[in-house]
Amino acid sequence: MAKNTFGTPPNARSGGRGSRAKSQFWASLDRFTHWLVGEENSWASNNFWRIAWVSLLMGVYIYCNLRAESLVRRIQSSRLVLDEKRSQATVLRADFDKSGRQSEIMKRVADLGLTNGTTPPHKLVIDRGEP
Repeated sequence: MAKNTFGTPPNARSGGRGSRAKSQFWASLDRFTHWLVGEENSWASNNFWRIAWVSLLMGVYIYCNLRAESLVRRIQSSRLVLDEKRSQATVLRADFDKSGRQSEIMKRVADLGLTNGTTPPHKLVIDRGEP
């Protein structure tokens, strides 16, 4: 068989400083939890991480509810603004439609001295000269 020259095999690697640091971290965390809940209360020390997990979940739940409520309030305020803009657009459309009527146009051009015609228009007849 050929010899592996690429790297060291996984079992030859030493734990190094990282594993010792991790074990020290967990040991200090364990000491902290025992100091926090006390040695005589074994139930609390045994269930500390479950209590912390449930507390974290409750915090996430409260945060999500607050975000949802603020989103609902923003939607309601946006809906009010939308209704106001819609009513303004309806009023503008009605004014525009009213301003295009002949009676309204005649009111505006009366100052210029223009009036409605009293005689009908002349009919134009074109003689095509049939061959």
